[in-house]
Amino acid sequence: MPFSVKLMKELDKLEPDMKSVMLELLSEIERNRKESVTRKEFLEFARHTDENFQKVWKSIGELADAQKRTEERVKKHFKAPVFPVTTAYTYHPEADSRLAAAGIAHYWSYQLFKD
Repeated sequence: MPFSVKLMKELDKLEPDMKSVMLELLSEIERNRKESVTRKEFLEFARHTDENFQKVWKSIGELADAQKRTEERVKKHFKAPVFPVTTAYTYHPEADSRLAAAGIAHYWSYQLFKD
């Protein structure tokens, strides 16, 4: 860790114990500085994050459009109304009774796993 000549001369004036503490303090400050994120790095990270966020929203929009097109194609093949059903990993305790009350006799689900 580079220090100015002036700082080194001032440190040499200290008692050995105090000099040791001051050098350790300066070393700690230097370690923290090296581990800190600069404003430039943060702004670059923020820019990349925003770009990726926009890509994700675009993909979500495309998936929603594809889902709508799929629902329209499915509706063409059935005479009864088709209602999309979305559930979480665990079914709601009343899922079966609510589906039955809505007149839905059969339904299917799937789960995607990411490798």
